[in-house]
Amino acid sequence: MRKRDELQTRITSSLLIVDKYGWLLNTRVVDFFVDDHWNKLPNSWRETLKNVDLPEIGDFLLGGQPKRVFPLSILALLVNVKNLSLSRIPTDNERPDNETTEKEYIFDASENSLHCKESSFNNLFLKRVKKKKRHEIALMSHLVNKTARDINCSGVVDIGSGMGHLVRTLAYRHKLTTIGIEYQHKLVDEARKLDDQFGTTLKKYTKQNEIIEELKPQHINKMLTLEIKSSVFKECHAIFKNNFGLVGLHPCGDLGPLLLRMFNDSDAIKFICIVGCCYMKLTCDDSNSAGYPMSAFVSNLKAKPLEWESRELACHALELYCQRLQKGLYEDLQIHCFRAVLEKLLVSKWPQLRHGAVKSVKHYEKLTFENYCDIATERLGVRFDVEDDLRTQNVTEDLKRWKEVVMFYTLRLSLAPLVESIILMDRMLYLRESGITCEIIPLFDPVVSPRNHILIARKC
Repeated sequence: MRKRDELQTRITSSLLIVDKYGWLLNTRVVDFFVDDHWNKLPNSWRETLKNVDLPEIGDFLLGGQPKRVFPLSILALLVNVKNLSLSRIPTDNERPDNETTEKEYIFDASENSLHCKESSFNNLFLKRVKKKKRHEIALMSHLVNKTARDINCSGVVDIGSGMGHLVRTLAYRHKLTTIGIEYQHKLVDEARKLDDQFGTTLKKYTKQNEIIEELKPQHINKMLTLEIKSSVFKECHAIFKNNFGLVGLHPCGDLGPLLLRMFNDSDAIKFICIVGCCYMKLTCDDSNSAGYPMSAFVSNLKAKPLEWESRELACHALELYCQRLQKGLYEDLQIHCFRAVLEKLLVSKWPQLRHGAVKSVKHYEKLTFENYCDIATERLGVRFDVEDDLRTQNVTEDLKRWKEVVMFYTLRLSLAPLVESIILMDRMLYLRESGITCEIIPLFDPVVSPRNHILIARKC
């Protein structure tokens, strides 16, 4: 557990790096040609990087031994980022002793728990759950249950519960009383349907229908805000008798900080387990309801705000991206270059369309730049002349520089863990300033789930 002064030192040092390299962080790859990003790199960086193969840089950023002498400024930057950032390597400490697969979740009526192996029942846990979410739910449900049991807390409220996959696992596998709060009524309707299907199938294996109904999660359709939190939690307080925990699996933007404030302000909420997401949607100002900064310490630093571009970058997966580079699976990344060249063309002909909402285009083997432009601009109501606009010598030369575009993006991405760490350490410091015990651990596999840190706080 890090002491408060260590956190303060790490945050201060991290903010200095973000400030120094703002010219790299606070850019957009779409502006690569418009703003001549490549020539903003120091000369020594450009001279070295122009000779580096993409698999080599991917291996290097994932901890491999460099095959050449890199400029000391690059090496020093990467070392500082690694030392100051929160570790993203999952540990086994918070995993189940005998980690089960999703297909082993079965109900045993004698103990109100899950042990059998009937496929029709197992599939209910997996229904409409993607691989990434299965991974997250399996690990997070175990950790939430362990945290709740450690402090003798039997109730859990999941904010942003979606179709109820997490609360369903917490209820039927771990026997926790659960409530899901979700703003989108269609998701709440789907959650209730899945609960009913789950219960119907479960009754085929046991006669104890009362237990099934008792474990069934509750779902509330409401948006959670500071203004209505008291009315929402009044119902939760009545059910749990002022003894419950909050969980949030990737709450978007300011919702994460809102949950932390609710936890801090309520004696009834005994613990919180929360995984961050969508940092670019955070409100960043000096108000008491800002998503960043939250802690008094960071607020008093009066540091430059984390820009939208750096916060958006912090939501991307460094590990998965670099693995693709390592394996040579990078030619589809030339689409970054397509987008940057398109931006240059749009700005030259229609300046008002800069950073316009072009349509996202997936790479396919025979995708040409002309095809890309047709698809990407179909919502903008503009047309390019193929010969006069898309096949000029300037465009041809720019398209040949696609590896520079990928390299520039990769350099930016190497700083992403530091930006995320600043946001997460600020949240931890906010709680510790109130005397609350908390920690952040890397729970998920970052390749499967890039936002893999979970903040756990308890009130003893």
